[in-house]
Amino acid sequence: MSSEPFANIVLDVAAVDPGERKLDVNVIARFYGHDFYRQLVDGQGKQVALPAKPVTETDYPRMQLTILPGFFAEPVYVYIPISKMSSETEVQGSIKLDARPQAFPNDIYDLSAASATLELPAGVFYKTGDGTARLVSYLSFGIALSQGDRLVDWTVRPGYAISRTDKYFPQIADLGGSVRRPLDYTFSVYSVAAAPLLLGLAAAVESRRRFRETSRAAPSLELAASLLALLTLRQVLVPTDIPGITWLDRLLAIEVVAIVALIVLPIALPVRSPSSARS
Repeated sequence: MSSEPFANIVLDVAAVDPGERKLDVNVIARFYGHDFYRQLVDGQGKQVALPAKPVTETDYPRMQLTILPGFFAEPVYVYIPISKMSSETEVQGSIKLDARPQAFPNDIYDLSAASATLELPAGVFYKTGDGTARLVSYLSFGIALSQGDRLVDWTVRPGYAISRTDKYFPQIADLGGSVRRPLDYTFSVYSVAAAPLLLGLAAAVESRRRFRETSRAAPSLELAASLLALLTLRQVLVPTDIPGITWLDRLLAIEVVAIVALIVLPIALPVRSPSSARS
C-alpha cells in the first residue's frame, strides 16, 4: 500500500464533560486525491455507485471510524458518510475516557493510549494504485487531535499519527495527545484558594501582637472573615459539572482546620502574657 495516507481525520475538541468523563468532538474527514471515490469498488472490482440522496439518510454508505480510548475503555464508533460531492466531511461524536475529574484543577483527559481504525462499509473496498490492484477495506489514514475555537478553560496538547499495520488490524493509528487545564487557570485557582489562609495567618500574627499589649486573647474579625471566605470558595472555584470530592476540596478542608486552630488555640491554651511573666 502507498505510504501516503488516503485520508486525514481531525478530532476537533468542542467541549469537555467532566460529569460523563467524555470529550465532545467534531470529526473532520479530508480525503486526498480527486479520484478517491472512483477507486471504491465491490468484491468483484466493479466501481461502486453512490446513491443519489442526501448523506444524512440513515442508510447512506458510511465509513466506520473506531476509536479505542484505552485498554479497558469501551470503543467509540463514528460513522462518516462517503460523499462524492465534497472531499471533506464533518460529523459529531463523543469519546468516553477513563479520567479522574476529582483531580480538579489538575484533571487530565488523556489519549496517549488511544488508537483508531478507519474501515469502509461492508462490501466496499478501495482499489490501491500501487500496481498490484489490491482491494482493502481498512484505509491508511492520519489522525490528529486539535482544539476547537469555542473550547475555553482547557488546552489541547495535540497529537498526530499515521496508521500502520500490526498483528490485529491491517491499519491502526496511535492517537496521542491530551486535554487539560491551562497552567494560568490552575495557578489562578490555587492562588485564590490560598488567599483566605494567608489572611488568617496575618490575622493570627496581629492577634498575638494585641495579646502582648492587652494581655487578652480574643479571636479577630479577620480570622472569622477568612473562615467565611473559605466556606464559599468551593462554589466559586469548582465547576458544577464535576462530581464528588475534588483535590481542591481537600485542600480547602485543610485550610479550614488551620484557620479554626488559629481561632481556638489562643483562647483554649493557658498562655501567659509577658507582663505576668515579668511579675
